[in-house]
Amino acid sequence: MKRLARLLDPVRAGHVIAMIGIVAIMLLVTFDVLARNLVGTSFTGTLEISEFLQGIAVFLGLAMTLRTGSHIAADLIVERLSPRRQAWFDLATSLLSLLVFGLMSWALFSIALERGADREISEILGWPTQPIKLLAGVGVALMCAEIVGNIVRHVRTLRAGGA
Repeated sequence: MKRLARLLDPVRAGHVIAMIGIVAIMLLVTFDVLARNLVGTSFTGTLEISEFLQGIAVFLGLAMTLRTGSHIAADLIVERLSPRRQAWFDLATSLLSLLVFGLMSWALFSIALERGADREISEILGWPTQPIKLLAGVGVALMCAEIVGNIVRHVRTLRAGGA
């Protein structure tokens, strides 16, 4: 059951998609450079595909980065606070983060679902851009869900005395 829950975890799934996107960028650019140097021609749309994959990788990787604590943190001042004040500070920054990422998610979904968005295509390959925009919104929404989980943990910490 635990393994099934792990497989169905949307944050983990987003992370796997993000990793696949990074590997795909690496392979695509490598083959493009090899083709250019060996054959004298480049693949059409390499930059555009790389941009799409990069957006997918960044947005779908956000939530797992927060979950694992892999993001950059400068706690030079916060580490000097008492555990209770650190918990309050963490709660406040999580609430602010939820506001910012919530607005960002709303904006991304609004852009992706606005009138005519389903007809927008990329410049070189003519691929639809709406799925990429929707995936970006999903990635930020997953980030919001992780932030909510952090808020719950901070509140529990504060209720337990801040230790």
